[in-house]
Amino acid sequence: MGYYPIFLELSKRRCAVVGGGNVAERKVESLLVAGAEVWVIAPRLTPGLQGWLGEGRIRHVARAYRAGDLAGHEVVFVATDEGKVNDAVAEEARSRGIWINAADDPAHCDFIIPSVLRRGDLTVAVGTSGASPAVSRLVREELESHLSRDYADLLRIAAEVRQELREAYCHPSAEAWQRALKGDVRRLLREGEAVKAKVRLREELERSAHEALPLTPGVHDSTGGGKVYLVGAGPGNPELLTVRARDLLDAADVVVYDRLVNPLLVEMSAAKATRIFAGKERGRHLLPQEEINRILIDHARRGSCVVRLKGGDPFVFGRGGEEAQALAAAGIPFEVVPGVSSVTAVAAYAGIPLTFRKVSSSFAVVTGHEAIKSSPSVDWKGLATAVDTLVIVMGLTHLPHIVAELLTHGRAAETPVALIRSGTTESQETVTGTLADICEKGAALKPPALAVIGEVVRLREELNWFGEFAAGAAGGGLFHGVPAEIQP
Repeated sequence: MGYYPIFLELSKRRCAVVGGGNVAERKVESLLVAGAEVWVIAPRLTPGLQGWLGEGRIRHVARAYRAGDLAGHEVVFVATDEGKVNDAVAEEARSRGIWINAADDPAHCDFIIPSVLRRGDLTVAVGTSGASPAVSRLVREELESHLSRDYADLLRIAAEVRQELREAYCHPSAEAWQRALKGDVRRLLREGEAVKAKVRLREELERSAHEALPLTPGVHDSTGGGKVYLVGAGPGNPELLTVRARDLLDAADVVVYDRLVNPLLVEMSAAKATRIFAGKERGRHLLPQEEINRILIDHARRGSCVVRLKGGDPFVFGRGGEEAQALAAAGIPFEVVPGVSSVTAVAAYAGIPLTFRKVSSSFAVVTGHEAIKSSPSVDWKGLATAVDTLVIVMGLTHLPHIVAELLTHGRAAETPVALIRSGTTESQETVTGTLADICEKGAALKPPALAVIGEVVRLREELNWFGEFAAGAAGGGLFHGVPAEIQP
């Protein structure tokens, strides 16, 4: 089908709807929203149509369709299940040059009705060339979760600022508009600060319109203009990305990302963005930390919106604090955007609550990288019995040493342990055991993996968690528990 997407101006234009049932009522409702003059041709009307008739919002020809009824109309909608009526209406409409749409009858359609999402004056239409209205509705419902109600305010203030700037002979570029609309303006609107959002939008657009020509690469502007965002990418599942992080990826000029960041998240960044792989992993850094700091500072000084995308949360074993120090020392504006930490998310996706009444009222998180240093920062003697649950990140390589330290300092050999590899992703797998046998059971696992040590691991079986969560393609969400009596 060669359907061309188009929006029709129907305000005060005469439209006929043939039929008086529920389908006709839905057609009339959308026409009234568009401001059309609606005539309904049908012997009987639904209560909803009767209500609109009583309010004077529609007109009614109280009989079945007859030839000649379409005279003077510009668009006609057929909402009957009678094939002969559809044939007759279509024949008259086409002879008069009137566009026609017949519900569930593509052969009699000059145009089709998309599934529509409205946010104030913002209208998003989804169509499938008539192949599947159900899929159109599904896509619209998915868009509803992304296009929040604040888009109506966004459109309103953008229109107001656009008119004000025109009157002031200020003409920001299309790129400047994109940057401004994706920045702090959205955050302020979500916080209910529409007035502040409008002021911020106008300020950013006025500044961009009066900026000097772009800097030559390698030349720093001491006044800056750019900003760095230290963004938590979450534990791996793209659906766990925060709304703020998603907005910043949309607005980014530069994205600097680590090995543990899901590639799908990098692909979500703006098409114009320069993507720089920092490549940090155990024992090998593609870029030293000092070089990463320099890249962030240099690009910010060129006026770029720089997103430093880090797995999990940037301030939980992510060296985000060091980068924040470097940015502050260089006088670069920055913002920390917390992410869903792998510490809690990975355990949750494996069916393990880190705290549980009467089982665990405390937990500690440590990094396994410190386990075998000559002067380790991890006090294994103190941690072995001081907290109920231990979470070890990046500790798979040094697991034998960690287990030995815990046993030496008093942790019982029968203490339950879970090793969770690639948590929250489609390749997640979990191995359980005890301190006595977990090294042997987990010998085949490859990093990245997180270890949970404590009695809460037993809850994974007691709560009847089973299988492994498949992220993304499986539909998203947490691990599902099923009562034992209905397990397959």
